[in-house]
Amino acid sequence: MAGKLCPHCKQFTFFKTVGENRECTKCGYRMVVPIASKGRGERCPNCGKLTVQIQGGKKCCTNCGAVFRGGKNGWT
Repeated sequence: MAGKLCPHCKQFTFFKTVGENRECTKCGYRMVVPIASKGRGERCPNCGKLTVQIQGGKKCCTNCGAVFRGGKNGWT
């Protein structure tokens, strides 16, 4: 299965589409794709910052990496 085009080596080797740690599997080029929202997010119960955004269909904190899964309090 082909990934997305790497801007460095021009091969289809990017498989993660959003968020941090997006890395080309061939040349190792790293890319961080910014969040779609331009406003402040919700408050993160883990780090306390207003950085909870929806990325790739999942709610996650862009500061500490906490992921919303819908447990008792909404965080696990």
